[in-house]
Amino acid sequence: MDSKIAQLGRSLVRGIAVVVLIALFLSLAGCAPQAPDTSGTTSTPAVETLGMTPKPEASSMPGKATETPGQNQETAAIEALVAAMWDENATVRMEAVRALGQMGAPAVEPLIAVLETGGHLDVVFEAESALAEIGAPAVEPLIAALLKDNDYSTRQWAAEALGQIKDSRAVAPLIAAMKDGNRVQGMAMRALAQIKDARAVEPLIAALNDEDYFVRAEAGNALIEIGAPAVEPFIAAMKDKDDRIHVEAVTVLGRMGAPAVEPLIAAMKDKDPRARMGAAWALGEIKDARTVEPLIGALGDEDENVQTVALAALVRMGGPAGEAVLKDENLEIIARAYRDLVAIGAKGSEAFLIKALVQFGTNEMAQDFLNCGNSLLEEAGKEWASTHGYTITSGPGEDSPRWASNP
Repeated sequence: MDSKIAQLGRSLVRGIAVVVLIALFLSLAGCAPQAPDTSGTTSTPAVETLGMTPKPEASSMPGKATETPGQNQETAAIEALVAAMWDENATVRMEAVRALGQMGAPAVEPLIAVLETGGHLDVVFEAESALAEIGAPAVEPLIAALLKDNDYSTRQWAAEALGQIKDSRAVAPLIAAMKDGNRVQGMAMRALAQIKDARAVEPLIAALNDEDYFVRAEAGNALIEIGAPAVEPFIAAMKDKDDRIHVEAVTVLGRMGAPAVEPLIAAMKDKDPRARMGAAWALGEIKDARTVEPLIGALGDEDENVQTVALAALVRMGGPAGEAVLKDENLEIIARAYRDLVAIGAKGSEAFLIKALVQFGTNEMAQDFLNCGNSLLEEAGKEWASTHGYTITSGPGEDSPRWASNP
C-alpha cells in the first residue's frame, strides 16, 4: 500500500511540475529578464529533480548564436518539456507535448523530432496534433519530413498533420507522396481530401486504375470529399475505354450526391453511350427528383444498354416514377434489366418480371428466378423451364441475383 501511495505521490508531483512549466511558458512573452545567478552554484533542472528520465538524444536543442534572456528561458523550457515527453508517466508525457504545442513555432522542430524518433504512441499522436494546431509555421518542416524522412511512419504522420493544417503549400508534396507505399499513399490521399484543392483531382482519378483495391478506395473517398471540382473530370472519365476507370468514375459520381446531378443530367445527352449509361446509373444512385425526366427520356435511347440502366435506375428511385415504368410496353427492357430488378426487389415488380420471362425469357433467366429467394419468381422459373423443356436446378450461382439484395 505504501509503495502505491508513493507512486501516486510521484505522479502527482510530476503532473504539478508540468502544469507549472506550462504556466511559465505562457507567461514568457511578458516576463522580465531574470538576473544572472552569481551564487556560483549549478542549478538542477526541475525535471531531473523529480526523477524523470529523458531520452538523451531528444533532450538537446540546437544552439543559437545570440540569445536574449527571454530566449534562454524559452530554450530551457523546450528542453525541459522534451525531456518530460519521455517520462514513464503517461500524464506527464501528454501534458508536456500539449504544452509544447502551445509554444507555437519554436516547438516545431522538437515536435517533428518526436515523429522521427517514435517512442510512446500517445506522445507521437499528441505531437502530430500539436503540429496541426501550430499550423502554418509547421508546414515547411512537415513537408520536408514527408518527402525526405527515411521512416515511413514519420512520413505518414507528417501527411496526416498537413491534411489537418489544410495549407495549399502541401498539395504538390502530398501528390508526390501518392507514389510512396500504401500506408503513406493512403494518408496522403486523405490529406488531399481535407485540403480540397482542385490540383489533386487528376492524380486521384488516375489512382482509380491502381491494381490495389485499397488504393482505389482511398482515391474514390478523397474525390468524394473534394466534391464539385472533381465532377467534370469524372464525367470525362466515364468515357474511358478502360472498364476499371469507367466503373470507378460512375460509382464515385453516384456517391457524390447533389453536386453531381446537373452535370450528370447534361451527360445523358453525350454522344458516347458509355457516358450516357454511366450517368443513368449514377443518377439512379443519387435519387434526386430532378433526374426523373431525363431518365424516362433515356428509355427511348438508341442504345439498349442505356435503356436498361435507365429503367433500373427509375425503379431503384421508387415512388410514382418507379412504378410508372413497370408496364407492358417496357417488357423487353424489363427482361434485359431483370438482374438489377431482382436485386432491387421493388414491391409489385414480380408480375412484370414474370411477364418478361414468359415473353422474352431464357434458360439463364429462369434459373436465376428459381434461386433468387422470391417464391413467386421461383414458381415462374420452374413453370417456364417445364414449358420449354429445360432442366433447371436449385442453388444460386456466384453471379445470381438475390431478391432485394441491393434496393
